Amino acid sequence: MKWRYTGYDTKGTPRRGTIEADGEPAAREALRRKGVLALEISPATPGAAPPRRVKGPKGKLGDLSQFMRHLSVLIAAGTPLAEGIEAMASQTRDEKLRRVLSSLRNEIESGTPLSEAMSAHPGYFDEVTRAMVAAGESSGQLGDMLGRVSSLMRQKLAMRRAIVGAMIYPVILISIGFIVVLVMLVMVFPRFEEMFDSLETPVPPSTQLFLWLSEFIRQWWWAMLALCVPGVFVLKVLASRPFALRAFERALLHTPKLGEVARSIANARMSRMVSLLLASHLPLLEVLSLCAGSMRSPEYADLLRRAHDAAESGQPISGVLERSDLVHGLVRESVRTGERTGSIGTMLGNVAEFLEEENEATLKALSSIIEPLLLVTLGLVVGGIAISMFLPLFDLTASAGGN
Repeated sequence: MKWRYTGYDTKGTPRRGTIEADGEPAAREALRRKGVLALEISPATPGAAPPRRVKGPKGKLGDLSQFMRHLSVLIAAGTPLAEGIEAMASQTRDEKLRRVLSSLRNEIESGTPLSEAMSAHPGYFDEVTRAMVAAGESSGQLGDMLGRVSSLMRQKLAMRRAIVGAMIYPVILISIGFIVVLVMLVMVFPRFEEMFDSLETPVPPSTQLFLWLSEFIRQWWWAMLALCVPGVFVLKVLASRPFALRAFERALLHTPKLGEVARSIANARMSRMVSLLLASHLPLLEVLSLCAGSMRSPEYADLLRRAHDAAESGQPISGVLERSDLVHGLVRESVRTGERTGSIGTMLGNVAEFLEEENEATLKALSSIIEPLLLVTLGLVVGGIAISMFLPLFDLTASAGGN
C-alpha cells in the first residue's frame, strides 16, 4: 500500500512524496531509516493529490493565536472541526486568513486531516504547529494541542510586543533628533554662513566643519537620495543570504549586555518549543529536528542539529549544550537533570517561564536606561551645533568690546 507523507529531513529541508509500506507505523519506520521525519502520513488514494502548497504572505501572529485558542474552545465544547473552522472564518476580519480557513474547511470535509491541510499554507502554519496538531489528531486530544499552540504563539507575540515597545521611544527620539539636526544644517547654517562672510569673521574649526557639512548636503542631496534605493536593495539581498545573517547574529550575540538579552530570548523560545513538543508525546529526535527547522537563528539551529546528531548516536544532548556558550546555565542544568529523571519537557517548561518573565523585566529596564541616555546624547549634539553657530558671534562681540 502506498502512503503519502510530508516531513523534514535531519537538515530541516522539507520532504514530501509517497512510500510503499504495509501500514502507517511501517511507513514511519521506513522514512526514519531514510532520515526523514514525517509530520503527516495518509493513504495515497488513487487520483487524490495532496493539498497544493501555497506560497503566500505570512499570517498575523495575533490573529493565528486567537484562531487557535477559539478553535480549541469550540472543539472542547463538542463542535465538529469543520463547523468550528467555518465559524472562525465568518468572524475574522482578515480576508486572506478567511480564504485560508475556507480552504482548511474544504480539505477537512473531503477527508483530509487538519495537519495535512495546514501544510498547504506554510506562511500561516509552520512545521511546529503542524507537528503538534498531528500529535493531537493521533492522540484524540486536538483541542488540548490547539490550546498549547495558541499558548506558544501568545508567548512569542508577548515577547515581540515587549521588544517593539522597548524600541518605540528610542526610535522616535532618534528620528526627531535627526530631523532637527538636518533642518539646522540645511536651513539655519546657510544664513549664518552669509552673515559670517559679510562680516569677514574668522570661524573656528568646529563651525567650519558644520558649514562644510551643510554645503555638502545642499549640493549632493539628490545623490544621497539616489543611493538610498540601491542601498535598500543591497540590504534586502544581504538579509536573505545565510552568511550575512550568521555574521550579524554572531556580532549581536557577542555584544556586551545586548548579546546577553538576545541569548536569553533565544533560550526561552527554544526551551518553550522543546517543552511543548515533548508534552505532545513526539519523539525527542523529531522534536530537535522540528525546533532546528523553526529557529530563525542560524546559530541556535546548528546547535539543535548537533544535539539531534548526538541523541541519534546514543549520546546525551547535555554534553552538546555544555560545550556551547549560547546556552543559558539554567537550560544546561535542566537538560542534564531531565535526562536522568526522564522529565526534560517539564524541566524546560519551568525554565522557559522563568526566562520569559526575566526577559520582559530586562527589556523594561533597558528601555528605562536607554531613554535618558538618548536624551542626553541628543542634547549634546544639538547643543554642540548651536554653540558652533554662535561661537564666531561671541568672538566678534568680544573683539568689538575690546576695541
